[in-house]
Amino acid sequence: MKTTILSVPLKGRGVFAKEPIRAKSLIEVCHLLIMKVNEVPDALEGYVFEYDKKHSALALGHGSLYNHSDDCNAWVEMEDKTRLLYIHAKRAIKSGEEITINYRYSTADRLKFGIV
Repeated sequence: MKTTILSVPLKGRGVFAKEPIRAKSLIEVCHLLIMKVNEVPDALEGYVFEYDKKHSALALGHGSLYNHSDDCNAWVEMEDKTRLLYIHAKRAIKSGEEITINYRYSTADRLKFGIV
């Protein structure tokens, strides 16, 4: 695996590159656990992806531990048919660098989860 989990001050945990990652390369493929929005426990609310209007998805592997950045270095692609989440590098990522994605949160969600 190209990634590892480390502690991040003020964020908790984050995903970091264990080796250099080339731009546009695949970082990780994560299986998704799909659940109804109203069945997501409060403790998992900040770790799930919106799957559709009625469902959320918890990404296995390191998938639900990537932190947010407005200037992220990776992007996610969700495939409904296979229920897989793909994480790709937007640009070259250095060994030891945190890998971040853009959560595309609304203003209300940004306030709720403390994302400034």
